[in-house]
Amino acid sequence: MNRYRFAYLEDGRFAGTVFADDFDEALQKFGKANWLTEPFSDDGSPDDGHTAKVEYVDSDGNGIGYRVRVVE
Repeated sequence: MNRYRFAYLEDGRFAGTVFADDFDEALQKFGKANWLTEPFSDDGSPDDGHTAKVEYVDSDGNGIGYRVRVVE
């Protein structure tokens, strides 16, 4: 199980942490906990300390971008 750290894309503020077996599970858990839609990303999975960019849509229809990083 890995820990995934989410930060807001626009200003880098901490948004939350999720424990999950893989990246897709982390995205689903974070979205469900924060009442967000299905995530979409062009970056792929974070690996080797890199981050992935992910965007969700909130209940008002606004897009919210996050950087997701695996925390060791």
